[in-house]
Amino acid sequence: MKTSGKVLLDQLTTIDYEARQCVFLETAHEKLIDELLLKVRTVFQKVNKTNKF
Repeated sequence: MKTSGKVLLDQLTTIDYEARQCVFLETAHEKLIDELLLKVRTVFQKVNKTNKF
């Protein structure tokens, strides 16, 4: 991938990409997406158990 940076999984929010004038650069590798989704599930399971939603 040409793009680099961080993904803040504990700070998920909705972003208006048009308002921020974002430009699509590239698609992330499927392996990376799978890893991120697994981590997101883990974070939200812990939050749900703590807050008992």
